Amino acid sequence: MLPLLLLALTARADSETLLGPDGPSWKAFSGRGYLEVRGSWTDADGTHWQLSERLRPSGSVAVSDRLSLHGTVEASVLQGRHAPDEARAVLEQGVIDGSGFDSLDRALEVVGCTLDTERRYDSVGDVVTLDRLHADLNLPAVDLRLGRQAVSWGSARVFNPTDVFAEYILAEPWRERAGVDALRALVPIGERASITAVGGFDDLPLEIRQARDEALPDEWQALAWKGGLRGTLLTGPVDVSMLAFHHRSGQLHRDLVGLDLRGDTELGWWVEAAWDGSLSTTDASFKGDPKLAVGVDYSFDLLQSLYVSAQLIYDGSGASPAAMDHLARSSSNLSYGLDCGDGEPPSLLPLPDPGIVTPIDPYRATFGRAYALLIARQTVTNEWTVDLTTLVNLEDGTGLIFPSTTVNVGGHLALSGGVQVLAGKDGEFQPPEEALIDGSFDYNPLVPRWTALTWARFSF
Repeated sequence: MLPLLLLALTARADSETLLGPDGPSWKAFSGRGYLEVRGSWTDADGTHWQLSERLRPSGSVAVSDRLSLHGTVEASVLQGRHAPDEARAVLEQGVIDGSGFDSLDRALEVVGCTLDTERRYDSVGDVVTLDRLHADLNLPAVDLRLGRQAVSWGSARVFNPTDVFAEYILAEPWRERAGVDALRALVPIGERASITAVGGFDDLPLEIRQARDEALPDEWQALAWKGGLRGTLLTGPVDVSMLAFHHRSGQLHRDLVGLDLRGDTELGWWVEAAWDGSLSTTDASFKGDPKLAVGVDYSFDLLQSLYVSAQLIYDGSGASPAAMDHLARSSSNLSYGLDCGDGEPPSLLPLPDPGIVTPIDPYRATFGRAYALLIARQTVTNEWTVDLTTLVNLEDGTGLIFPSTTVNVGGHLALSGGVQVLAGKDGEFQPPEEALIDGSFDYNPLVPRWTALTWARFSF
């Protein structure tokens, strides 16, 4: 809808320039995409295997020399291991062991709650999503992009303090960034500077938006948006960017200011820093946190090439090892399947209140403060690469090790395989056993020891 509106407005403003005197001059349609099948085997209790299939075609069409339309559709289905189902099984065992009920369903019936963790494909919308749909308008003074698009800011690897549309995809190298409904404007200033403005709607997952809205007065529910400015200056060997951003979601105001420095001679380096503050209008409380990522990278002449990147990350909003709530993370898969009407979950069921947004930040899969990230890619031949990614929590010594390899066959088919291993003991990635026990409820079976993955992608 937004790209069509932009098309109408631009055609009305300058129909001769954009569409030509004789009407639209449509260029040839171009398309691409891929079909992917991915499988995994997880060393944890419950269902071990998981299989997913994704079809992701993309297309674009040039309406004129200045205006083009772009879209991407994704269809995906998933079978096998489903985290909410595994959490439900743990919950049922705890109810049977600790409450005297012979089943979880009976306990829920008595306390007046329901718990739905079933994976459902009841409609086309459960399988097919419109992940990109935007229009690009290139004018002499400004480049505009309107519609659902990927927005990514920052020079650092994986963890970007200045990226307010951040996503964590370290453990999912096959996944693209989610689309955001936004307007982005890029204004060049001479040949060495530019200003980028972006404004978009709140991109929280649907179930979290619904839970938040149910807990807020009507006048607050629609107030969920983001907007900011980023200025960039190329000063020779260093790129300098400064930014300011505001995010309003319900009764929470978030303001972020940041600095991003990037240099690249023989040794690449970057410093990305931000101050991220939030103000709650319900109790006038303010909380601000510094965030920092510092890193270097270099390419060696070994075989085809060896690329190595090392980075240190600090996030003041994270928790120390002593303050980390491992139990809340383990039970969070049940947060939105539980329905107790207008009441809160009884003490019999140790779950978060489904009417309040979970305390687990949906944009991050790490919850500590200080990390080291090492990424290495060995290009053995033009068709074969070997990767190693290692992330370590520097405060507790636990981490994630992810070696993988990819082989390209015939230019269209890529075959990959790898294993994710959780290393260390008694920390974020491998919690202490006692930290995942709440009375008769033991969430330790939900923690995987390792996960083997393989995927095939055919690009067209």
